[in-house]
Parts: sequence; C-alpha cells; structure tokens
Amino acid sequence: FFRPCVMAASKRLLKEFKDAQSSDDEEIRLHPEENNVFDWKAVLKGPKDTPYDGGHFLVSLRVPKEYPMAPPSASFRTKIFHPNVLFKTGEICLDILKTSWSPAWTLQ
Repeated sequence: FFRPCVMAASKRLLKEFKDAQSSDDEEIRLHPEENNVFDWKAVLKGPKDTPYDGGHFLVSLRVPKEYPMAPPSASFRTKIFHPNVLFKTGEICLDILKTSWSPAWTLQ
C-alpha cells in the first residue's frame, strides 16, 4: 500500500502533467519518464538575445515523495556554463529549489 503523501504527490504530478500537455508555452516542454511519475524530463529553449539563444537544454527533475511540501531537484543533462549550475554535475543551485521552495509552485 502507498502512504497518503505518496498518493497525494502522484495525484498532484498527474495534474501537472495534464496541465503541461495543454500548455502553449514554447519555452519549456515537460513530461514524466515512462512508468515513473517522480522522474521528469524537461527541454528548455534558450532565451532570445542571450548566449543560450537557439539552444535546447535537457533537464532532469527528481520529485520527492513529499512533493509539493518538498522541492524537486533539478540537473541539466546538457552541458551548460551558468553561475547557478554546477558544471561537473549539472545540478541547478537556486534558493527556490532549496530553502525558498513554496508548495504553491509547480514543475512548470
């Protein structure tokens, strides 16, 4: 049997997937891995007029069972040089993915 927090997280993530599918946001494409709603992939389009313009960047998201009370972890799988990304691992280092996380936020 699943714990209530796992069921709540799964339900929330399925809703977020449905919302992502119907989104017309061309800057990000987001979906869970096959057969695991807690592992997600995103493709981010590089912002215009930046060094990343024209690029497409793959990001892996790992969602904890306590989501949305606990934040996801995110890592670039595409090598990228950015001050908020650990170059060796691709880990995204932002307060919003750590101590400043809010359960009101979504993966999108």
